[in-house]
Amino acid sequence: MARRLPSEEETQFALWTINRCRGQPVNRRVLVAHKDRAVGESISMLLRLKGLETEFAQDRERIGQLLETHMPAVVLMDTRLDQAPDYEFARTLRSGTTAANLLLIAMSNFAPDEPIEALKLAGFDGHFRRPCETWRVIDVLVTFLEYSHLSGR
Repeated sequence: MARRLPSEEETQFALWTINRCRGQPVNRRVLVAHKDRAVGESISMLLRLKGLETEFAQDRERIGQLLETHMPAVVLMDTRLDQAPDYEFARTLRSGTTAANLLLIAMSNFAPDEPIEALKLAGFDGHFRRPCETWRVIDVLVTFLEYSHLSGR
């Protein structure tokens, strides 16, 4: 069986930063921010079935509100919600105090191809591009959150 090159694997799904904060209690809250309501609510439902607390946002204003009230550990954000040059919204989120310890994951479509380096520079900790199996993303997130207390997250 042939293995993919690490760079090929990274284009489908990757977490780059998993150890942002130490000593915090386990937080199983996830914010799904997606432009397409059906997709966002479907992902939210699947995460709830796995035992996570989820909220859904369809625009930047709602994302900001939920970051304050819901205080998620993870934000899955559709990159179409950040149309400003160089992912300005993600950069602003990352620089704020409410999102400093957040696991911020970009969700994008297969086209246009978004450069991985630009996502990293904007402050995203991970990325998944469709078509990526949603079950895989959900299983990785659930596992990450279940074991985050062992890494001090």
